[in-house]
Amino acid sequence: MPSRFRWTGGDASSDNERKDFDCSGLTRYAYAQATGRDLLNGTADDQFHTWHATARFSAAQGSAPLLPGDLMFWGSGHIHHVAVYIGAGQMVEAYESGTHIRVAAVRTGGDYAGAVRIDGSGTVPPPPANGGTTFETWGARVRTHFSPGVNASVVDTFPGPAQVSVMCQQHAEVVTADGYTNDIWSKLSDGSWLTNIYIKGPASLPGIPDCGGSSTPPPSGGSTAFQSWGTGVRTHAEANVNAAVVDYLPQPTTVNVACQAHAQTVTADGHTNDAWSRLTDGSWMTNIYIMGPAWLPGVPTC
Repeated sequence: MPSRFRWTGGDASSDNERKDFDCSGLTRYAYAQATGRDLLNGTADDQFHTWHATARFSAAQGSAPLLPGDLMFWGSGHIHHVAVYIGAGQMVEAYESGTHIRVAAVRTGGDYAGAVRIDGSGTVPPPPANGGTTFETWGARVRTHFSPGVNASVVDTFPGPAQVSVMCQQHAEVVTADGYTNDIWSKLSDGSWLTNIYIKGPASLPGIPDCGGSSTPPPSGGSTAFQSWGTGVRTHAEANVNAAVVDYLPQPTTVNVACQAHAQTVTADGHTNDAWSRLTDGSWMTNIYIMGPAWLPGVPTC
């Protein structure tokens, strides 16, 4: 839409008095006119990371694979300019302050970052075949994790807004980021976890079921209930702090212990203990974070 130039080159001293198209305003307006939908709001950097992209082309590919309507971008690390490819080695752009919109030969040198092909339909992609509910993320360089905690292994990184398919959600690690605090995480269809902070919508997503990890079931199968203590406590696939994380306990809760064994010696929060408890879900937890003596009374050896 009509907007003030924000290009850093050229004579920008009178930008606040000039109302016209900047580079991203031009591409936004062009696609709105062509599709009847406002698909490309935001800066050139936002447009480069748009989830409406159906294809991406690297700088090394040059202009050979491009079709009219593809967007070309420039910037190293942060995108600062965008133009519309119109075919035959030409593009249209709002180049800099003090110049008119122009048709120019494509430039694929310097800090040319590549091109993006846009889905002009504006339709939301359907969820994957294995189900889930589609939501849109926000923010840049957002990471998904192997388990619901920011220190868990990274599964994927979204350079910009994207579509995700959410299977369920649960309370887990409390996260504070970009001015928001939330302890709810969503499990995606690929099995990874994403803090709800970066999913558009309320803190708890409407219509999404609980994953079943927000509370511990009552004791069963001869297990004994104990109270944990501490925050950010992890359970593991084996009795070892380096084993894969099975669950994350953001705050004190009830855990159901089936048996215990001597294993890896752990020192944490001023305590040292080699006793680990096997919980009813098959995971292991150091006895340090279970209230009681180092060796739990009435619990058999594994």
